[in-house]
Amino acid sequence: GASIGIDRLLAALLELRKSDYATSRVKLVLFYKKEESEKALTSARKLRRDYFINTDIYLLNDKKQKKAYDYAEKKGILYSLSFEEDGYVLKNLKSRNIFKSEELKEIANAIENN
Repeated sequence: GASIGIDRLLAALLELRKSDYATSRVKLVLFYKKEESEKALTSARKLRRDYFINTDIYLLNDKKQKKAYDYAEKKGILYSLSFEEDGYVLKNLKSRNIFKSEELKEIANAIENN
């Protein structure tokens, strides 16, 4: 009797895990240059932990920027984030709209509201 209950519980947990995995796709890729590594890692960690935004990071090579955008498109990523001297630049990869902000919280809000 007890094994039937455990079997059902395990089957239900596996189904939940599958559905979570299917809906937890990456929304944002953070493109950075080598000298921005620490800022990129800190920003990605904060986006994941504080705003629950699944984030990939991608080291940019000036000569291969197209490859970076191809990577995002292939993975179905909706947004890219990069750095400027005074803040962040969020780009919608479908519409090509750009949003700039000094605050990561505003970037997170822009992603969630679109």
